[in-house]
Amino acid sequence: MSAQTETGPLSLMPKNNNNHKNQKSIHSFVDGFSFCTPTEAQFFSYSSTDHSFKALLDPILKEHDPLEQLHWVSFESPSLFVPEALYDTAHKARYLEYFISYDDTFEIAEEYLKEHQLYNLFPQSKQIKKELTTKPLKVSFSHANSLLYKEIRANIKEENNEKTFYIHLQKNAFDLFVFEGKNFQLYNRFTIKNVDEFLYFLFFVVEQYQLEADQFSLIFMGEFTAFNSIYTATKDYHKSVSFLNSEQDSSIALSLHHAPFLLNL
Repeated sequence: MSAQTETGPLSLMPKNNNNHKNQKSIHSFVDGFSFCTPTEAQFFSYSSTDHSFKALLDPILKEHDPLEQLHWVSFESPSLFVPEALYDTAHKARYLEYFISYDDTFEIAEEYLKEHQLYNLFPQSKQIKKELTTKPLKVSFSHANSLLYKEIRANIKEENNEKTFYIHLQKNAFDLFVFEGKNFQLYNRFTIKNVDEFLYFLFFVVEQYQLEADQFSLIFMGEFTAFNSIYTATKDYHKSVSFLNSEQDSSIALSLHHAPFLLNL
């Protein structure tokens, strides 16, 4: 088993204020994970089928000993939001049945967003959960979309009632959240290979709402050099484009973290 590792210093870290900013965290993707601290990010490449997570995790924990708390954020798949009033934990597998496919190395996790009266359901790696929960430390679990949802809601102004498409870019994919004011209407994730595919999926969704150009806004979550070609192309098709938390460092490399807006959330 071989693993590729890349490390980035504090100068590459975004400037978010959040509950986990001083907490070490593991952000797991389909091809590896980023280990994040307040001072650096390291990406460890591995295959979920070769059982190498433990071999990579143990030296990290030893290096950072004593480590009392760790936050695990899952990025491997999209997730499904279910309103609390409609949710029954006994049927959580049925909620995901037609939305997300996953194999038997994953199990369904549920995350309760109490303030927003939502449940967020997603496949969670059994291997990673087993390794983390058997360690002598306190582990908290989140899906990336829960963090994104909270960040969006925290930034919506009371007087804003317009249709807004929030775009979270990551390596080879993007997450799309649609709000009308604070009314959450849609979430989906799209896999993309290039700028043209991004534009196709984005404006296909826009078209379903039958909106005129002056009836909606596009907001990118963060502004990063790695996605400049997408920003430029989007502005060619729509004038109302802005950035959430655009004061973040734009030079973060996707080789350190595939979804840089959430690097230290």
